[in-house]
Amino acid sequence: MAVTRATKEAQLEALTQAFTGVETAILVDYKGLNVPQVTELRRQLRGAKAKYKVVKNTLAVRASKGTAFESLEQQFVGTTAVAYTENDAVALAKALTTFMKGAPALKIKGAVVQGKAIKPAEVTDLASLPGKPELYSKLLPAAGPDAATRDGAVGNATKLCDGAVGIREETKPIVTAVAFSEP
Repeated sequence: MAVTRATKEAQLEALTQAFTGVETAILVDYKGLNVPQVTELRRQLRGAKAKYKVVKNTLAVRASKGTAFESLEQQFVGTTAVAYTENDAVALAKALTTFMKGAPALKIKGAVVQGKAIKPAEVTDLASLPGKPELYSKLLPAAGPDAATRDGAVGNATKLCDGAVGIREETKPIVTAVAFSEP
């Protein structure tokens, strides 16, 4: 069954939309993986809130024009899949590197993180960084004891606002008195 031009245009449009809002993607060579392994990889990437798409190289090069993926044009050769996320680049890198330990046939070709191209070796370095949940858990105690709860965070914000309004209210009568005083 031949692929029609309309089908290719629809695939190109879908791929362009997928690439447009994304600043983090990792290109992989999936040659040598069997169907159950690819299914497991997709499951793990979904857990990291990422997507995995096998792409046709010529369509991927055309779809990458004007996006953060444009710097990876030379990598769209051979069997290529794109793992991408709009959320957490570290979680994506961790999911891929963890999967690669059990399936060494998966190879990283290149990556774009926050719009900048990085080398395959740097993806493993990225995976060693703490993710967003770990960073939040480290920063939360620094915000104060009440910040751990929604009510505490709202209460702290309310206190700050009340303090600013109180200062404003205190200065307002003085300014009014000065403005309307008679000589």
